[in-house]
Amino acid sequence: MKSHRARRDSLTGVGIALCVAFITITLNMLVTFNDDLHAFFDTFSGVRIVGLMVNALVVWLAILLWVAYARYRQAQKREEHLDAIITSISPDALLVVRPDRTVELCNGSVERIFGRGSEEIIDHDTEHLYFDRRLDPSKTNEIRDALDRKGFHYGLATGKRKDGSTVPLEIISGDIVGQSGAVLLIRDITERNAIVAEKRRLEERAMRSQKLESLGMMAAGIAHDFNNVLMVIQGHTDLLRMRKSEDEAIGESIVEIRESATKARDLCKQLLSFSGRTPRDVGPMDICSVVHETTRMLTVRIPSNVNVVEALDEQLPTMEGDKTQIHQVAMNLLTNALEAIGARGGTMTVTTQCRECDAHYIEKSTAEGDVGEGRFLVLSVSDTGCGIDDATLQKMWDPFYTTKDTGTGMGMAAVLGITRSHGGFIRVNSKLGEGSTISAHFPAN
Repeated sequence: MKSHRARRDSLTGVGIALCVAFITITLNMLVTFNDDLHAFFDTFSGVRIVGLMVNALVVWLAILLWVAYARYRQAQKREEHLDAIITSISPDALLVVRPDRTVELCNGSVERIFGRGSEEIIDHDTEHLYFDRRLDPSKTNEIRDALDRKGFHYGLATGKRKDGSTVPLEIISGDIVGQSGAVLLIRDITERNAIVAEKRRLEERAMRSQKLESLGMMAAGIAHDFNNVLMVIQGHTDLLRMRKSEDEAIGESIVEIRESATKARDLCKQLLSFSGRTPRDVGPMDICSVVHETTRMLTVRIPSNVNVVEALDEQLPTMEGDKTQIHQVAMNLLTNALEAIGARGGTMTVTTQCRECDAHYIEKSTAEGDVGEGRFLVLSVSDTGCGIDDATLQKMWDPFYTTKDTGTGMGMAAVLGITRSHGGFIRVNSKLGEGSTISAHFPAN
């Protein structure tokens, strides 16, 4: 522990010893070389022993001075050794604080945490080290009351580093038995907060994955059973249409029933796509040709105030996939981008590329644990629309969730299901008012 007061006291003792030695040596010089003083002392002593006595006193003071200095050096080395031990044992900062909140002692870890040397901390108020750490700001004596009641106080605070940055701190205070003041154990919890945040993120991701898996199983079961019922409805409506009826209204109703049943079957297909259980016709395919065809089909729906930019890498490797399902992914992404731009107009950019994806890149996506690092084909659709807020980002993959007045809310759910069934993942980058980029990644051959 480093203490300016202890060093000052030791140096003061050495200084006093030096002063006494200087006075004694001066007296010795005067008595020895001044005949009048020498005669004066001889008159009272009767023998010339004054010089010997003074010299003996000087020797004794010199020995005393050497002993004092040796003790000072010993205390200094002991202090440095103790500080080195305390600093090496724990990375935490240890402070001894007086009742007026000024620092009396500190160890070397304060420099690592606060970026300040001990000389910048000792004899200074603790408010230079951290902001108010009371749990309840309205209780002015909260910390003192806790120390009086329990003998210690635990709290969190925000530390002030010398460079102006801040650092999260955990501070444990305790009373010093038999003395006034307190001892503070200060810990930098930056790494611990990061670990807690990462753990929370992984837990939320696992819960979201479990929720989507449960929804997928439920959706697949409902879609399968409901699809069987719809097939019966469609079959009977086809039989009714084959019979000619004089009632024109009945014929129109039959047509409406069949069209509604067809829409319901399409919805079932989307539910199956979300669950990843849609039958697939998988084979080598060129993703660029599918994306280009999808963009061309959508051109008739794109208003004149929306500019479509294609940036397709024609030299991409192939991928194993179902063309119909990849077409559905591209169509849903393009449709969402078009709706995000809205009537105000803007630019929609479609990009394909191949990139190496590492674990750090993959973990910031919808990927599950079985998605490994490697080469992926990336289909990205960017827009200059309104962007996506955090609440929507958390729910955008849920089936039947939509922010639009119309629609089933199955578009992005189907995109997620199809991408996952192909062994891929999705990344979303969005800022409110600046637009969004949604990128579907598929393993390349």
